[in-house]
Amino acid sequence: MKILKFNVSFLFAILAIAVTLTAQAGIFGKRTITRCFTEVGLFNCQGSYVIVDGNSNPSTSCSTVQELAASHPIVASASITNSIPSGEACGGGEVFCCLTVSEMSPSDPDINCTPFLDLGEGFKRYRVEAVYCKRVIH
Repeated sequence: MKILKFNVSFLFAILAIAVTLTAQAGIFGKRTITRCFTEVGLFNCQGSYVIVDGNSNPSTSCSTVQELAASHPIVASASITNSIPSGEACGGGEVFCCLTVSEMSPSDPDINCTPFLDLGEGFKRYRVEAVYCKRVIH
């Protein structure tokens, strides 16, 4: 009978660990998209929506997009066709180039107001990870 009690306790302990790891799987599986999106719709949970475009004319300033990304951190729309391989191609400067995004974890407080997007890895929820800028030579 002691062996049976031990086995049942052991089984419940393993089950508890499995449930905990499954609930936190988003933390371990969080992915950063390696592509850099030049045209992205950004959203905040208060209902405000803005579009940033790295190809706009006139060009949008880097500081403006950094402020927008800080106040609108949720990605509402993006397209693989409006992307470049990585932010390293931007080089740095005063004009907005692109945004890198990452998958949100289930524990993120904004998860319930975030839309699902398919950015090539199935439908997931994303937030702004980094803003990249470039110099424009006239």
